[in-house]
Amino acid sequence: MAIIRSFRDLRAYQQARREAGRIFEVTKTFPKEEKYSLTDQIRRSSRAVKAMGAEAWARRRYPASFACKLTDAIGEANETPSWLDDALDCGYIAVHIDIDTPGSRGQSSTTLRVHSGRGTARQRLGLRRPNCAKVNQNCHISPAQHKVFEAAWQSVGGMIANMILKADDFCGTKKD
Repeated sequence: MAIIRSFRDLRAYQQARREAGRIFEVTKTFPKEEKYSLTDQIRRSSRAVKAMGAEAWARRRYPASFACKLTDAIGEANETPSWLDDALDCGYIAVHIDIDTPGSRGQSSTTLRVHSGRGTARQRLGLRRPNCAKVNQNCHISPAQHKVFEAAWQSVGGMIANMILKADDFCGTKKD
């Protein structure tokens, strides 16, 4: 195990920082009316994970305090996908439905309400346009990409949970 000299050396912090940046880029495409609600909330919760990890690192003199702050960070890591679900429900994430009409044999598909987005944020994130080009050229992210965000935040939460389990190691209070 490498020597950790700063909270910035923690893998959980590094991944949370990357994911918060991805959330920021995606939320740039959300509608203006969401600026002080959904956009603000999802950005806040994603950024809070790494901030609480940094604060926990500063409190590692006391394992209970360290673990308590990391527990709060797990809460924020779980809150972020909840806000992503709201974005999905509001149609800011492309949702594909198959329409099976007589004679179509289930081959036609459409996109259920998507809001116009900016391609530049998508390009910076390396997000490919989902198969909704026939209906709407401005999809935000696809349901598959939503699942990637979900998995990333679950991974961050898992790393933090492992830190809690190994609090004595991180705090230097392990008794052999």
